[in-house]
Amino acid sequence: MSNVGDHTAQAAIQVTVKSSTITLEMLKDIIKHLLETKDSPMHGKQSVKKLNIQGKRLVSVDIKDDQIKSLRRQLNKYAVDFSIVKDKTDGTYTVFFKADDRARLYKGLEKSNEKSVSK
Repeated sequence: MSNVGDHTAQAAIQVTVKSSTITLEMLKDIIKHLLETKDSPMHGKQSVKKLNIQGKRLVSVDIKDDQIKSLRRQLNKYAVDFSIVKDKTDGTYTVFFKADDRARLYKGLEKSNEKSVSK
């Protein structure tokens, strides 16, 4: 009877060792991927601080509340780096973006306005 118990315990140990090896391999891959991509620039919505860190000149545009959701989708579609700050006094939004992205921002605004007019 102890022979069966020993065999079961040994099988359980082997399964545990094998699963921890798989987990370790996955963890190594994740860390490797994070280290490779840590210096790559982020695109899309980000904080004003992260936009400033990139060292590019920032420009801003004021947007009304009803346009912000559509505009956010369009800016992500056109890969514009932007930050949205809400003015609590009057409810308008200020969209900060890199001056280099100006043409893509205006394209996104144009598409956003087309969609809001068609509704």
